[in-house]
Amino acid sequence: MNKSELPTYSFVLEGSSDHLTIPFVNLNEQELQLRQQSVASKQKILITQHEMLQVKNQQVSLPKEFELSRLVQEKLVGEHGHSLEIVKSPISFDYITLKKASKPIINAEGDSIISTIDFTYPLFKNLEWDEVVRGFIFSTQEEFSSVEEYMENFIALSDEANSDLEFASAWSEEVSIIVETQIEGAQTLSLADSRYEYSGGAHPNSYLTYSNFDIVSKQVIQLEDLIVAGGMAKLTSVGNTIFRKQEGLTPTQSLDNYSFENNKFSLNTNFLITENGLLFFYNTYEIRSYAEGPMELLLPYSSLKGILKPNPFLPVIW
Repeated sequence: MNKSELPTYSFVLEGSSDHLTIPFVNLNEQELQLRQQSVASKQKILITQHEMLQVKNQQVSLPKEFELSRLVQEKLVGEHGHSLEIVKSPISFDYITLKKASKPIINAEGDSIISTIDFTYPLFKNLEWDEVVRGFIFSTQEEFSSVEEYMENFIALSDEANSDLEFASAWSEEVSIIVETQIEGAQTLSLADSRYEYSGGAHPNSYLTYSNFDIVSKQVIQLEDLIVAGGMAKLTSVGNTIFRKQEGLTPTQSLDNYSFENNKFSLNTNFLITENGLLFFYNTYEIRSYAEGPMELLLPYSSLKGILKPNPFLPVIW
């Protein structure tokens, strides 16, 4: 079989009718059959149409798109060093913002009290990614099946709390689900869930949660997927060294001013895969007081040699 007769396999990535044509080069018949089965069963992504939600007061931005890098495309089909025809293959979405407000309540002082909630999230053209986002949004609040239901519940709770006019206050919540910029050469799509809320009390609270997804399987990428077997202790040791330097602590200084269990440094699971390293985020109250605020801890790839294992989720530069 000469090169012009080599078998090819075409599959579609999310987006429109854009496609890839991949020649399978230098494979025997058995390898070719296994490769074709793998692509067909795991890596063919069907396009689905999604009607935009018709919700009052929604605000839709211009479409955002990710161009999957050539290295990611090659990883998707398991072919390195062979010719690959790449046509535009975006992962597309629109940001939607929904707003809801309570009916005005006149408190004991005669002031008008209105509770509000704003919710911004990405609406993907592909329904499978919408299911991923919905799971991310409600990962700790499974009783809600939609953003609208979540918002209605927030307003209902504020109305109930403000039924006592003497202590009525304007509740507010702002939720932003943001798609992080895709990293060149990484088979990763990351989401950030940023929330700011006030429901009475001395001060508002804010939270930030990251989650990283495998573009192909749409499964959450765990720390264990990135590091070698038994590497967690070494990863924690690196984190401890960087944390102490960042906080101006000596290598042996006590951590009793922080909220680590047994005063022993530990990494959480709230991390973002970035171009420069693994970024861990500790929310307010997690390890420090409200006054001290949240904390970011970046572990550069250069400090993780021998800890990270080869995988398609990290940028090729490391």
